[in-house]
Amino acid sequence: MSGCIFGGVAGLAVALSMDFMMGGAPGGSWHDAVRNDVRSLLGADWAAKEWVINSGTVVVISGIGLIGAAIGSVCGFIAGKVFSVLTK
Repeated sequence: MSGCIFGGVAGLAVALSMDFMMGGAPGGSWHDAVRNDVRSLLGADWAAKEWVINSGTVVVISGIGLIGAAIGSVCGFIAGKVFSVLTK
């Protein structure tokens, strides 16, 4: 369980720090990336709607956190098995 929490927090930290560090570059933030993708997939009408862009940004950053949590779970499980074998 701790691996899941650590991985999720680490994934969110990486995603938000990338947004903070590259936010000043043209097209560097998650918000700009989602806006560009929505414009490409759904057209300019949907890209002008802020709630669509904000919702997409939340979904992307949450997805990164979920992937980090899954990887953390697997790593925590493996580490638990290794240490349980070593302590026998």
